[in-house]
Amino acid sequence: MDNNSLLRGLSSLFSGITLSCFLYTFVFLFSFYALRKHTIRININKWLNNILTAWLAILGVFTVVRLVENLSGFIRHERFGAGPDFHIHLGEPMFILLSPLASALLFTVYLWASSIWKRSVKGIVKIMLIEGLFIFVITMGSMLIVQISFQGFKDILLSLSIWVPGPTGCALAFMAYNYYLYHNRLKIREKELQISRLRQQLSQSQLDALSSKINPHFLYNALNSIAGLATSDGVKTRAMAIALSKLFRYNVNKEESSYVSIREELEMVLTYLEIEKIRFDERLRYSYNVPKELEDELIPRHLLQPLVENAVKHGGSADNLEINIILKKNEKEIMIYVSDNGRPFDEDFSPGYGIKSLYDKLDLLTSGCYGIAFENDPKQVCITIGEHKKLLS
Repeated sequence: MDNNSLLRGLSSLFSGITLSCFLYTFVFLFSFYALRKHTIRININKWLNNILTAWLAILGVFTVVRLVENLSGFIRHERFGAGPDFHIHLGEPMFILLSPLASALLFTVYLWASSIWKRSVKGIVKIMLIEGLFIFVITMGSMLIVQISFQGFKDILLSLSIWVPGPTGCALAFMAYNYYLYHNRLKIREKELQISRLRQQLSQSQLDALSSKINPHFLYNALNSIAGLATSDGVKTRAMAIALSKLFRYNVNKEESSYVSIREELEMVLTYLEIEKIRFDERLRYSYNVPKELEDELIPRHLLQPLVENAVKHGGSADNLEINIILKKNEKEIMIYVSDNGRPFDEDFSPGYGIKSLYDKLDLLTSGCYGIAFENDPKQVCITIGEHKKLLS
């Protein structure tokens, strides 16, 4: 008897019953997680929500299966005249309601257990094996409890051999669904990574475009200055050309990074001011105040130059131009002040391209953690940057 029961169990392990249970369970799992997206909005306890959702999903699958069975019976009866007179039969109402509830409770036990081992077990293969074994055990165990409660231990081995295909199909469905979730998560993560890379490339392209527009703008002004001096002062022309070469060598060598140290940015701006001082001679005076502990702080590239260039262009008068650069830092913010002795900003002041490009650059690099203020007492432009360093270089 024992050997016959064992052979019968093995032969029926992958029978039609196994496939049916696999399909029903797989459909249930899809239904449960689809329904939970909606029932999660119900303001009740998490586990009560899981029981309700599982009960609805099981009830739905059960009803559809019985309707399909009735429909196939109707077709057989009408076409072939097989069997007794056809009538729709879904089952006893109490059985229809309570049987899915019992299964929902078992599924909630599974959810609770899986939430524990999924935190500690690594690797999809291990998770799939544990899930399959757990589902097989609790399914067989619950069926065994029902058998013993109603019939005792009579023919227990025979019953077990008959039941094996059902729990096996359920276990395989849970294993397959976990692999599906794992594979789906991998695809989602890969897509998110691709989107992140594309956004980073887009941001870098936008920054490169901004820099490529700022540099020719400055080059145009500098070459005009050199052209103006070429016929009158060869020494100054040569000095200006060397300074301009130094400035663009700095830009070419550092073009790959979106950030520079304050020391490097200040060095570039001072080189620019040297070029303009050759042009304006003693009419241009400038000063700067940067604490030594700030020199290694990182700020966006080409942040100071548009401010200083704007001050040179619009500040002071033809005979007297004073520019002052000050950098400060509190706990979380870096403050940059560029002041000049020109006429105050108008109430309807509209910044030119150089200043507008700063807004675009800071939007990309600081996610809005910045401020730009145009003040008249004294006349200055103030930029405040919060915690801004991003992985965009």
